[in-house]
This record gives sequence, structure tokens and C-alpha cells, in this order.
Amino acid sequence: MSSSVPFPSEWPKRNQSLYEPIRSLGKGGFGSVYLARPKDTSSVYPFIAIKAIHSPNSTRIVTKTEFGYAKREIAVLMEVSHPNIVQLYSVIVEGPSDSQVVDIKDDSLTKEGISSTEFVVKTLQGLQLQTINKCCLVLSYHDGPTIQQLLDHGGALGYPLARELAKQLLQAVGYLHSRAVIHRDLKPDNCIVSGTNLNDALCWSDSIDAEDAVRHNKWHLTLIDFGFARPLHPDDIHVDVGLRNLSYSLDLTSNNNNASIQKDLLLMSVDKPLEAMSHLEHHPVTNNLNSKESKRTADTKESISHHRVEDLSALGNRHFAAPEMLQNVRKFTRRLSSSSMANSQSRHNHSNSTESSKAKDAPIADTSLSSSLENTSLRKRSSITNLLTLVSLRRHASKTHNTPLSEHVSTYGMVVDAYSVGATLRYMVTGCPPHVSTSAYIAEQKNPLNAIGSLFHRKSKSASETNPPRKKQYRYQQDLPEEVRFLVLGLTHFDPQKRTSVRTALKSKWFGGEESKNEGIEPVTFLTCVMEGFV
Repeated sequence: MSSSVPFPSEWPKRNQSLYEPIRSLGKGGFGSVYLARPKDTSSVYPFIAIKAIHSPNSTRIVTKTEFGYAKREIAVLMEVSHPNIVQLYSVIVEGPSDSQVVDIKDDSLTKEGISSTEFVVKTLQGLQLQTINKCCLVLSYHDGPTIQQLLDHGGALGYPLARELAKQLLQAVGYLHSRAVIHRDLKPDNCIVSGTNLNDALCWSDSIDAEDAVRHNKWHLTLIDFGFARPLHPDDIHVDVGLRNLSYSLDLTSNNNNASIQKDLLLMSVDKPLEAMSHLEHHPVTNNLNSKESKRTADTKESISHHRVEDLSALGNRHFAAPEMLQNVRKFTRRLSSSSMANSQSRHNHSNSTESSKAKDAPIADTSLSSSLENTSLRKRSSITNLLTLVSLRRHASKTHNTPLSEHVSTYGMVVDAYSVGATLRYMVTGCPPHVSTSAYIAEQKNPLNAIGSLFHRKSKSASETNPPRKKQYRYQQDLPEEVRFLVLGLTHFDPQKRTSVRTALKSKWFGGEESKNEGIEPVTFLTCVMEGFV
């Protein structure tokens, strides 16, 4: 494999002495990726992928938004480690006068008591955008076609391969969710399949040989491109849960077993509002809720998969993005500054303040709760307003640690990744793109004029390629096995609260698991880069 491309202009000069470019692997909105080999013959990595962060249409090579996404991608890949997720080896940043190489695998950092995550992210944060010209990520290289390339070449995959790829993808995404990371760009183009090629007929076969290939671990999926990945902070989840719990405790006139608890909580909200807010976040007060609503609240407390997070960037591939990511898109505006929050909290600490002055400090966190205040006294309304405002202040203050990088935002949760996996799975087993009826799409492909045009295109394309054209196969959704059809429908449910989560999907009978409606407690480990405020 010889070098056939000149030294890429978007690479830092330091790369010239370290790596030899071989060929382009692809280009996207935020950069380009090249296959390269280390010039150091003793390197344990024969080939690597180099992702250069840049924008061809910008006057600067690295813009503020691009650098922001790059920092997040670096920070996430520094801390995740999974056999189905691409690895980050090093980061190369070039300023006006010099280049800096940060080796992720450098053991000396650990010996000095410095975590590699802290070292890399602090190094990047210490560099001002104005002093950065170029930035490269050195990543693990995985040989093989993407799922999209397999679908483009032969249509619907065989069930053995589709099942194995879906399982490995779910395991990778489940691992990310256990670290409170949303990928937000899951699609066939971002899934590389090692152990095969476009001439491997087993990819589209349902034979015993294909099942044997699964048993012998022939196929391996690697999830790539974390440019849109978003690590969540605990406040993204728990503060909003506290506000929801508060809304369930406002029916102060109801006669139930919680009356004494509510009375104590009301008194606490007047004298010690911060303590009351903390109590509500960790000890929800329930009222005369129906059993379905009570269970939904319990599920929210136990699992964060379906929890919605405000002010997340509205992005991703529209064909694989969950509907809630594209609905209610709005322009992001910071609602409260840190100074106004401090002033508001100071004013709320004075119990003798009037209700009108409190109303001017900040709005009630949720206007839909106003109806619950109608039958309460002035003192009760003031205390509850006080408490609601503090919850709102804390929630919006927590957002300052991770301001959205996109100008437009929406509200959604980690379950958007489940939808993208479901859309990808449907594509794999039917051969039909998302958001298109399988019946309509297959009928269009069978149209004589379309068939002739497609055949001509495939033959002309294959003249310069080593992969001969293959007749595509398709499946109607209603013809899928029951367990596959139900899995696809569950993962792509339009209602995020009813959508099958990634962890539940892994228990599908199709994967040999036992289905269970009760997810139980979902342990989550938040990334250090978020907890320490690095990104």
C-alpha cells in the first residue's frame, strides 16, 4: 500500500515527520479523514486514521464551533473504552509558531499522577481559539465496508449478519449510555464492519454458513465519528427530576397520607428553601396520582434513558434522527446569568420579602403549575413560588457548564439513540431507507424504467471498481419475523416515553435474551471531563 496523495494542507506540519498519508477515507462538515501509516517502523499500529478538524468554507481552518465539537469528541474518546468503539491514540494541535502532540497512551502521565483526560482537555482549554490553526485526531483504523456500503451494494442484509451487527451496535450504545453519553449521529455510515468485503456473499445470506460465521466471530462492528457526541452532567438529569417531583406535591388541599409530609415541606420552603429543594429532588412526594403516573415517576427516578434534557443542539442526520430532535426547534438564549442568579437567591433568602418583589426576581419555573396555586393562601403561594424559582435558578445555572454549540436547540434524551439504532436496523433487514414505506420503495425499485437506470449506473460504476454489481434484495416490513418486527417498532416508536430503550432491546428474543418490562435501576458513571467542568 503506497502513498498516493500529497501531504494534506489541513494537517499540522508536525504530521509530516510522524505519518505518511495513503488515501482519503472521507470528508464531512467538520473535517476530513485520511488513512495513514506511522513513519516509526516500531509502532504497534501499522495503519491509523487521521481526522483533521477544519472547514473548507471558513476563512480560518478551525472555527469556534468546530473546535468546540472537537474538544467534546476528544474528551469523550479519552474516557470511553469498548471493543465496538473507535480508539483515540493522540491529538496534534498547531499554533502560529509550533505544534503540540498529546499522546493519549503516554504512561508517564499516569506515573506523574496526572490523568490523561485532565492533561489533554486542560491542554486544549489552555489554548485560545485565536492561537489554533490546525487540529488533528489520530484514531484507530478499522478495515472494512460501512453498513451503508453493504446496503448500497446488495440491499437487505442476511438475518445472521443483521442480528450480529444490531447486537454489537446496541452493546456499544448501551455502554455510552452507562456513561451518560448521547452519540446523536448513529447511522449506517458511521458503522464499520470488519471481517468482510463487498464480494462476501455471506453478508446477504441466511444460510447455515452465515450462522457459523456469527458463531466464529467473523464480523466485528466499530462505531465511529463522535463529533456530535454529548456527555451529560448529573444536573442535566436530577435537577429537572426535582422540578417534576415538586409539581406532583403541590396539591396541598388533598386529604391523603402525605398531608403531614406536605405541611412540613411547606414550612421548610418558607424558612429553608434550599433544603426543601434538595429534599424534593431526592425524596419525591406523591399525591393521589393514578398508578400509571406513579409508575412513570418511579421509572424516571430509576432510569435516565427516557429522561428529557433541555437545550440540546438540534443536529444529526434527518433520516435517522428521532422525531423529538426535529420538533420544537428553537433558537438558544441564555435565560439567567450567574450574577442575576446570585442576586435572585440573595433576595429569596429574605423571608419578609413581598410576593410582588419575588415575582420580579425570576419567573415561575413552570407556568403550567399555576393552576395548583389557585386554592392556596398568599403565604403558601409565596413559599411555593420561592421554591419553584430556586429550582428553576439551579436548573438554568447548571446549564452554564455545557452551553450548546449549535445556535438552534430542542429537548430530548438519550433514547434518541435508540431510535437511530431502530432506523438502522430496519434499513439492514429490509434494504429500504428510513421514513419510506417498504411497499412503496420496493414497488419503485421494481419499476422497469428505474430498474434499467439503476442497472446502467451500477455497471458503469463497476467498470472502475473491483466489486462486480450484485442484484439487490429487499424485504417487506410485514414479512419480517415477529421478534424483528416488534423490535424495530419498539425502537422507532414516535413517543420517546414509550420507546424501547437500548438496554431493553438487548433483551430481545431475537438476540436470545429474555424480554422484561421492568428495567430496574440503571447505574450511570458520569465522565470526569464533565464533572470537572472541562467541556
